[in-house]
Amino acid sequence: MGKGRAALDKAMPVVLERVADRLPRRRMDMLQAQWNGLKPLDAQIAEIERRLREWVKADQAVQTLTEIPGVGVPTASAAVATIGIRLQQGRI
Repeated sequence: MGKGRAALDKAMPVVLERVADRLPRRRMDMLQAQWNGLKPLDAQIAEIERRLREWVKADQAVQTLTEIPGVGVPTASAAVATIGIRLQQGRI
């Protein structure tokens, strides 16, 4: 199986089919439940990312930090959340 989520999404159905006749039904049910559990997590992640994008648009401190090379939205938003009031007042 290749690296990354896209590779997992592509390979997992094939893997589950391949091992279906070698694993007990309960084990297959558990694996399938875990695999199906990723879909709600994907939706939660997408919602969090949407909220972060909105925050970046609305918060000057986050925008300023994301202009620093190598500082992305997650790092900038975490920094503002941690020391936000100082950033907003220009007191770092």
